[in-house]
Amino acid sequence: MELPPVIQTIRNWKQEDKAVITQKEEKSDEVQISTGSATPSLGALENCFTNAYTPLDLFQLYFSPTTVRTLCTNTNKRAAKSKEMGKKYKWADVEVEELYKFLGLLTYTSLVPLPTITDYWKQNTITSVLFPSYSDGEGPFQGSALEHPPQ
Repeated sequence: MELPPVIQTIRNWKQEDKAVITQKEEKSDEVQISTGSATPSLGALENCFTNAYTPLDLFQLYFSPTTVRTLCTNTNKRAAKSKEMGKKYKWADVEVEELYKFLGLLTYTSLVPLPTITDYWKQNTITSVLFPSYSDGEGPFQGSALEHPPQ
């Protein structure tokens, strides 16, 4: 099966990008450029035309598990530091799955603006939206940092 032109272009671009990185590494020993798993993989882009992916698989092209783990670690460290400094609030460590849900909801609420944050969790009305109540239920994000002014 021949790849679509857009994938062939991406493949050519990736090859050119690797050549530039190699040249930079040869010129300078001080700068190390990582091409690790923190970036979307070309294989995933090529296969998106032939394989079935879950929304999480596609979302992870932009927010890799490594990146989200780092965000969780840093968020939890910051919360612990704030509590040590005397801040009084209830805190439970953020887990990777929970942060993916939050980032997904944040993206969704940015793309689908509703008048109030509670409108995202309304059920059985003509204006109900499925995603937030399905992914979060009556969970921790209802009325949280997702609050935004009406458009």
